[in-house]
Amino acid sequence: MLPLKIIIALITGVGLLLTYILVCCRNRNVLGVEVKSLVSVCYIAIAALSLLEKPENCKFGLLIMVGGVMGLLGDVYLDQKWIHLNHKDKYLILGFLNFGIGHLFYISASVINAHLGFKDMIIPVIIALGVAVFNEILARFLDQDYGKFRWIVFAYGFVLALMMATAGSAYFKTDNISFLVFAVGGALFLLSDVVLSAIYFTRGGRKVTVGRFVINIVTYYMAQYLIALTPYYIEL
Repeated sequence: MLPLKIIIALITGVGLLLTYILVCCRNRNVLGVEVKSLVSVCYIAIAALSLLEKPENCKFGLLIMVGGVMGLLGDVYLDQKWIHLNHKDKYLILGFLNFGIGHLFYISASVINAHLGFKDMIIPVIIALGVAVFNEILARFLDQDYGKFRWIVFAYGFVLALMMATAGSAYFKTDNISFLVFAVGGALFLLSDVVLSAIYFTRGGRKVTVGRFVINIVTYYMAQYLIALTPYYIEL
């Protein structure tokens, strides 16, 4: 059973997320950016509270918290592209960059705390490279055009898939259920970004549908909240 304060943070986050969906499902706005930032603050709070409950997991928990903060920054930058249209490309790049850095911290948490070596990382790297290449091929079938962002999307897809696969490798090495939860969070993150890719890069038509918006945002926060809980459950 989770401590009451973590449960309260979870309930608060879910309530704010539903508010954000209602406020922004049809039109992005400044109020939505504020509410969404608060939803992200909740998953950082969950990671912090988890760390306070299990201070012995300090190294792992701090890496998760920093990764979460970078995710919050990435979220803020990506939302700015809908508001400051003259600088949307710059905000998109900043969003990719901050999320990518956040994933590197998540990867470090798995590598350091599961004591993964070079051999343990071979399969995750192969999987990540395969996902990045497959994403490039899939985009052509889905009528998506990455244009000048092609290499950024490729690099980001590689790092995101590596985060998921590294957590999976950590689970198979340690049999620690928290790393499995971490890997599921990574898979949800990947699903969220597949939908986000359709929103950003589909040629013509109405890219931002209500369905895409809801799937993207719900899977994204499910991912972040699962990852934020891992410092509480992990046994190092």
